[in-house]
Amino acid sequence: MLEEGERFAVIVRIETPGADKPVAVELRKDSYTANVTLEGRESYLSRKGEVWENTQEKYGTNVCLKVFLRAAE
Repeated sequence: MLEEGERFAVIVRIETPGADKPVAVELRKDSYTANVTLEGRESYLSRKGEVWENTQEKYGTNVCLKVFLRAAE
């Protein structure tokens, strides 16, 4: 169970052989995406699960992934 404000991680393994861009990302690219907020968010990618790269620092992007939690009953 998570407490309010507690940090957590969601790890997803995706296998996309031959794909140049295997995950959807958000980024500021043009006038349509000028309002994308990247600050304060964290996304990491790893090709083999050994070395992780912060996508915002390395590529100026964040992975598009939404996680929903529900209150304990």
